[in-house]
Amino acid sequence: MYNNDNFASPAISIIRSRWPKIWRQLENSPHWDDIQVDGEKTHPTFICDGIHLASAYDPDAEAKLQLGNVPADATSLRLYGVGMGYLPRHLLENHNTLDRLEVYIFNTSLFRELLNWIDQSDWLGDKRIELKIPSRDEKPARPWVVTPTCLQLADEHAGRLRDHLAIEINRANLEAFHGRRRTIETQQLQDNLQLIERDGDVAELFGILANDPREIVVAGAGPSLNKLTSRIAEKKRLGALLIAVDSALRPLLHDGVKPDIVVTIDPLRDGILPNFQIDLTPLHETVLVYYPTSHLDALNAWPFRRMTAYSNHEFYQEIRKSHPKGVLLTFGSVIHCAIDLAVKMGTRNIALAGADFSFPSGKSHAEGAPHCRNVLDLNAQQADRYWVFNHAGDKVPSKPNMISYLRDLEEYIRHHPQVEFTNLSRDGAHIEGTHYDEGQP
Repeated sequence: MYNNDNFASPAISIIRSRWPKIWRQLENSPHWDDIQVDGEKTHPTFICDGIHLASAYDPDAEAKLQLGNVPADATSLRLYGVGMGYLPRHLLENHNTLDRLEVYIFNTSLFRELLNWIDQSDWLGDKRIELKIPSRDEKPARPWVVTPTCLQLADEHAGRLRDHLAIEINRANLEAFHGRRRTIETQQLQDNLQLIERDGDVAELFGILANDPREIVVAGAGPSLNKLTSRIAEKKRLGALLIAVDSALRPLLHDGVKPDIVVTIDPLRDGILPNFQIDLTPLHETVLVYYPTSHLDALNAWPFRRMTAYSNHEFYQEIRKSHPKGVLLTFGSVIHCAIDLAVKMGTRNIALAGADFSFPSGKSHAEGAPHCRNVLDLNAQQADRYWVFNHAGDKVPSKPNMISYLRDLEEYIRHHPQVEFTNLSRDGAHIEGTHYDEGQP
């Protein structure tokens, strides 16, 4: 069964015959030089970048755990990632209703090495199998199951599909995380009732640019923001409005750029209060837009005009009835709220600055932001596993939650074709649906 003679396995003959185009891609894929084989256990397995592709103790039991995720009456199924080949084998053996099993190769180099070591011809020869290599724009199609280790070792061609799958897999964990925050947010909502009653309604801003050609710049706090403040200042001089997320405020003010609107939503005191512990006097005409679950100390630190906004989460259902206010969407990040506000204000042109969703300069935030830290201590393996493409097509290190925010923003942009989105940064993540502003130096 085990064989490392180059291109000698029966499985390769099957692929050459059934999927010649895929074989050509496999044949041309680069060699993976640092694969280790854990051969001391009962079931040898590849170790790549410290990751075991399958259990070296009981890979069959590991594979069977995934079978519970398959609908009992499924006639077609997508398997994302091959691993060591145990999961496709068990899916075919245990689901007699399957007429078609699409198996997606997430890493062509690893798969080619697998074919040279362990015979995969039993499942590759099954007529129900359809072998695929995902395109760069591939999205998950249900029903599906995943070989989890393959997500961490995905090729560039599978990066976007990997991101969408990771978002779906982590959705339940995110809900649990936000659920744990609800106790804090419920108390802070009560603490802020007087402010909610006294402060303005974000809906007052909706539609104010419906007949106005002015652009809105939305400033995130990504590392690329520091390079863009002069561009933002020039756009403001020409009439653009500036909406900034709270953590971008200090870097902007340091360079003499005053936002027209600041948006804050973080319920944690230490998360947002440092953003406002500066001289805010220059911002006497700036409006703070906030979720009422924000900490009272942070809201009281803002001495000027404030407006309340709610998210569309059911958490706000009751207070939306008793204290009606406008709704701003978020998918977990304040940048989503800022962009949704710009859209609802009626602009047809939005320029994104510092919306990096990555670590393009080895920093977590723009220099001057309170929580800016050096993230170069991310080890090379972690940087390789979590990445996005920048405008030039180069990989930039990221992390799962930021990638999730990016993909949700891209979906949001797709649903707002009436707005033209430009990206001022060439260093941060490429955002699908935006075009790069060539005026950026």
